[in-house]
Amino acid sequence: MLDKLINPTKHSFYFRLSKYDCYKVRTGKCSLDLNDKEFNALEGEEREYALKCRRLAAHYIKPDMHKKHSSIYANINACGHISFSDGQHRMCICKRSGVDKLLVHLSNNRDYVCHICQDKKN
Repeated sequence: MLDKLINPTKHSFYFRLSKYDCYKVRTGKCSLDLNDKEFNALEGEEREYALKCRRLAAHYIKPDMHKKHSSIYANINACGHISFSDGQHRMCICKRSGVDKLLVHLSNNRDYVCHICQDKKN
């Protein structure tokens, strides 16, 4: 495992987000894409989900954030996609927020092809 500085906007990721941890999977629209009127209209649990993503985005776009470890653990697969053992939601938020430097734990998983690429072969 290697700590590596990567640019999330330049990589292809294999996310396995579900309706339980992703506002977009649940509603069809990323909470980071909501305008103020849409966000302010949210209530209860939906507002909390959207607020969590916005708070994480605000945290990761801070200057010099790339000097601190993100606590994201990822694997480079044989197909070239990056998959995650921890931190896929944070990585998705960083990518969508335009974060261009992020320090992650990166492992080589050259024996694994993600499900997206496996399905293309079949």
